[in-house]
Amino acid sequence: MNLNYFSAKIKKGYLSQGYGKTQFARLSSGYLEPKHNGIDIVAVSGAPVYSPIKGSVLSIGDQDAYCRKRGYGKFIVMKSLEDKVILLFAHLGKIKVKENDIVNKGSPIGLVGQTGFATAPHLHFSVFSTSLFAINSKSNNGCGPNPEGKDINPISYLEKSVPQVK
Repeated sequence: MNLNYFSAKIKKGYLSQGYGKTQFARLSSGYLEPKHNGIDIVAVSGAPVYSPIKGSVLSIGDQDAYCRKRGYGKFIVMKSLEDKVILLFAHLGKIKVKENDIVNKGSPIGLVGQTGFATAPHLHFSVFSTSLFAINSKSNNGCGPNPEGKDINPISYLEKSVPQVK
């Protein structure tokens, strides 16, 4: 799988953590449940992150403001204007969009970082069903507003829905 769509500085196809009941999620005290709701894509700190879809920015946040080194850190939540999903981009070093922005496919939205519960610079990417998604203001992790919902395997979503870069 080619993950360069997010950024040319993201190593081709290299995931540091997959989706689901990964060993790291099961053994880590940093997770509320033993399941990883997205994928972690290896990248250098400061690498640009591009949107894989045309979407509307629903929310931006910084969970480090509530509990440093836990949660998602700096994150962006986007609603796809092409299908019925919500995308989460987390552990960002910098956010380059504002709430309610309409973002085109391929537009820069942020920079890779190591915020929140991150052991190294990477992009955390999750996909959620629109109908079951919310920003929970009283999150279980105690880190302020938290994106939550019915997650979808991001690898399956990317392979099915997003044109792959050659």
